[in-house]
Amino acid sequence: MAWIMASFTKTWCTTAPASEKEEQHSKATLDESAFAGLAPLLSACQGYAELSGCRFRGSEFEEFSTVQDTSCTRQDRKHEGGLRPSTAQTKNEERHHKVGEETTDNAEVHEEPEPGYVWVSFKEESQARTRETPQDLAENALRAAKLRAAPAVAAFSAQLRAGDAGLLEELHRAHSIVMEEALRRSMIATLQRLDMWPPLPSPDGVEDEDVAYEDVEAPMPVIAQRTFNHERRCACDASQPMRKAMTASFLVDFASEVGVDLPPMLADHRRRFERFEARAAELETEQQQQLEAQQQQQQQQ
Repeated sequence: MAWIMASFTKTWCTTAPASEKEEQHSKATLDESAFAGLAPLLSACQGYAELSGCRFRGSEFEEFSTVQDTSCTRQDRKHEGGLRPSTAQTKNEERHHKVGEETTDNAEVHEEPEPGYVWVSFKEESQARTRETPQDLAENALRAAKLRAAPAVAAFSAQLRAGDAGLLEELHRAHSIVMEEALRRSMIATLQRLDMWPPLPSPDGVEDEDVAYEDVEAPMPVIAQRTFNHERRCACDASQPMRKAMTASFLVDFASEVGVDLPPMLADHRRRFERFEARAAELETEQQQQLEAQQQQQQQQ
């Protein structure tokens, strides 16, 4: 499934959200509302999806054990980049912020850190951060995102392997969306190759609202215009269908990495794909023959 969504275009019109929550939702990489049962997984993977190009790679989570997955605390998230303060240091910070208490920046903490934490002084942490390169920062951000996602990844992997019917149904729906989008993208690429994006002149009787590109028995110029209309509508749709398709692709990646068997291309998708490709091949042959005839006429003149 890795190749299917590689050519997805992340373009859509931005609309004014009604609230800050809606604004955050509209900016998120994954559409959590599109797959309710898998929403907790999508929420946990938002940061990872943004940094991975909306792809899921199971090998990137192999380094996290169950213990590490469940021990990601608020302080872990606060101190991204691999530097973890001890509980003793955290308590010392809290004491320093009490009203009326004076401290110095050079104050040292001599309490022993609790198990599972590494004590790092402010001075050492500051020096480490000043030595970080852009690549280091990117790697640290990706690792922090994987740490946040790891518990949900482990939990949902176990549920899917156990055969959770509700989650499997949502994955099948995501797979169907991916197949439909792959078919539509294939049609667009073919129409562009045939110099029919959009068709000129526009076919008579096809309004701007006509987006029934699924009818592959219509004349090729009509199919081209309808597909063009559909693409234009998707670009300005407030519901952001492209983000939904990208989310479906992420879930299909996840299912494949987890080992969930997804059905092959649906019969309707295969029929439409094969029929459209056959008609496109016929049109391409006709175009080639017309071009050769024109060249022969020019040579004779």
